[in-house]
Amino acid sequence: MSVITSVRFSPSKMRKGCGLFFLIAVVCSTFRAQVLKGKIADFENKEAIPFAVIILDNTNKGTTADLDGYFAITLPSEAQIITIQVMGYEKKTIRLQDLNLGKANTILLKSTGIRLSEIVVKPKENPAIPIIRKVVLRKPKFNIDNLPQYICNTYAKTYFTFSDRYGNEQFNKKGSDSIPLPGKLLQNSYLFFMESVTEKKYHYKHISQEKVTASRISGFKSAPFGAFASQLQSFTFYDDNLELLGLRYVNPLSKGTFRRYNFEIMDTVLTGMDTTLLIKFYPKKNATFKALKGILYINKNQYVLANVMAEPSELPRDGNGVKIQQLYEKIDSVHWFPKQANTEVLFYGLASGKVNDTSAHLSILKGVSRMYIREVKLDTTFKIRNKSLSTYNEDGFDEKDEAYWKKERTDTLTQKEVKTYRVVDSLGKKANLDKKLKWLEALGSGQFQIGYVNLDLNRFIRVNDYEKLRLGGGLSSSNKVSRLFSIGAYAGYGFGDKAWKYGGNLRLNFDRRQTIYFKAELAKEVIETAGTSFLQETNSFLSTEKVRDLLISKMDKVNFAKGSFNFQLLNMIKTSAYLQVQQRQSPFGYAIPLNNQLLNETKKFTFNEI
Repeated sequence: MSVITSVRFSPSKMRKGCGLFFLIAVVCSTFRAQVLKGKIADFENKEAIPFAVIILDNTNKGTTADLDGYFAITLPSEAQIITIQVMGYEKKTIRLQDLNLGKANTILLKSTGIRLSEIVVKPKENPAIPIIRKVVLRKPKFNIDNLPQYICNTYAKTYFTFSDRYGNEQFNKKGSDSIPLPGKLLQNSYLFFMESVTEKKYHYKHISQEKVTASRISGFKSAPFGAFASQLQSFTFYDDNLELLGLRYVNPLSKGTFRRYNFEIMDTVLTGMDTTLLIKFYPKKNATFKALKGILYINKNQYVLANVMAEPSELPRDGNGVKIQQLYEKIDSVHWFPKQANTEVLFYGLASGKVNDTSAHLSILKGVSRMYIREVKLDTTFKIRNKSLSTYNEDGFDEKDEAYWKKERTDTLTQKEVKTYRVVDSLGKKANLDKKLKWLEALGSGQFQIGYVNLDLNRFIRVNDYEKLRLGGGLSSSNKVSRLFSIGAYAGYGFGDKAWKYGGNLRLNFDRRQTIYFKAELAKEVIETAGTSFLQETNSFLSTEKVRDLLISKMDKVNFAKGSFNFQLLNMIKTSAYLQVQQRQSPFGYAIPLNNQLLNETKKFTFNEI
């Protein structure tokens, strides 16, 4: 005989039981895997400390902070303390119960003033050498310059301010009456602040192009320095020669590096299944090359660079100190790609005192740029048009609204950054900086745009020894009329030769960047006798050729008609194919000398040139 027993639960009891079970599950999961988030910053100036190492319970398990000092670490249930350490700062141990796990914690470290120094006593076999050797050997595999192609977007922000000789921006808060005036004025805002968003394309063999999709600069409505951040340092740390502010330094991760650099393992950090080795590098004694010093963070699982902090081993003669920091991330099972890049520049040459001055209040211009790389694509097919054009601005790049910027920013702006926009924008409006910048650009290009018309500044006044003083004017239609074509004309009168000169032109553009075009010209002019001319000569008022023009005393009268097709050959060579008919009259004439006589003297010529 079998007995069947049934048990029934009421709906209310079932709901209570499910609720209790869910609550217990949440509590258990919370205790099992809590995540501690925070930011590591300097105790004195509250600036972020990049790449600080966060260790759990005095083990080698932990993580490292990013370039902005932020970190996140999963805490096992038995975790009790964390230890934070980074070169140049005191080690700090904190009990987890003293931290708030429900929000991001700011942890401040005190500086010890320790600098990278050379090691005197070394073990018989340096364990860092085989590691660096493997990294150098695998460098071609992980160097993004060896990729067939890639495309990525960047967001960057840059500011300029004043600091002391150590780069401390908060030196004005020391309470001394000797604080320089710039330090007092810049307590709550920067001297200058800018943001940019770009799209970077790359094809193998170093063919790259960067499009500035958005740019904003304090004090200006227009934005003349769109891709400034990406030009401060090399995009990756894999080039054999790294360029910093126009100077090239020898990379410690290059062939023959052990003849140039010393290496030392400082620490080991376990993050999940990965192991990161911290290796200090510095040049050997009596180095005769431009050397760097700093710390390499090496992923031991693949022997690839994960992070790097570097600066020149000695202050360059031009008086500028520069520090770079780069953070890499693994984007798939094989490839690592730059994620963040910071640059810090101290312009010692512009200091209000001597660089070796021990005064803490020495005022130095400081620039800091932070670039964030995202949306990396390695398998997207694309073409790079106008390959000679390394950087260009997208239409409307300086007209983006605040909603666009909020979407593109990696993080919200700080109060100091927001105030910089507000303060410097108001000063720029009062000083009319946009108009002054427009005139500066006009002096460089020779063209000044007023609405639908471009004024040709070179046609207003001209001085030389033949015409003496020439006054006139010239104008053409601007891109506001059309980007497909332009029509122009000019006229001028020379008081030395007492003659009028005039001409006109029509230009048809075949691409949006206006690098491929047809141009028809017709003019009555004077041209230097036996002079030379070059393709696409500069019209800049700042050109030294303007000085030479003052000395021209021999000129021919010329009537000409010319049609030309202009383009870029192989995207690198500016080319012009043209047909020109020219009637030239020389006041000096040409003749054949024979027996001390000049025969067949001719002063008028007709040229057909192709």
